[in-house]
Amino acid sequence: VNAAGDSRHNLPTDDKGDVSSNVCAVTWGVFPNKEVQQPTVVDPQAFVQWKDEAFELWQSQWGALYDPSSESARIISNIHNTFYLLNVVDHDFKAGDILAIFKEVAGLPQAS
Repeated sequence: VNAAGDSRHNLPTDDKGDVSSNVCAVTWGVFPNKEVQQPTVVDPQAFVQWKDEAFELWQSQWGALYDPSSESARIISNIHNTFYLLNVVDHDFKAGDILAIFKEVAGLPQAS
């Protein structure tokens, strides 16, 4: 999802085009001989709601460090205005290819 709210995904949708039924439990911070450090849930609707805060940080925190007319401020503004916030989940982490989606978007050949 970008700052303007344009959302792109490869999630299945219901008959109304809604992706809300695609909530997915994932774990983060998994280390050998340690408990999971931070279990979390990936919820497409919550992710879209969170994007306002995430993109605002580019301007309120990073952008505030530079003179508004500087090249650095222009770069940060460009990131805010053109980049997408991503959430990538590989449901086959043992045999999957987490980079496949990026290869697909970039038009690169896929492994067979």
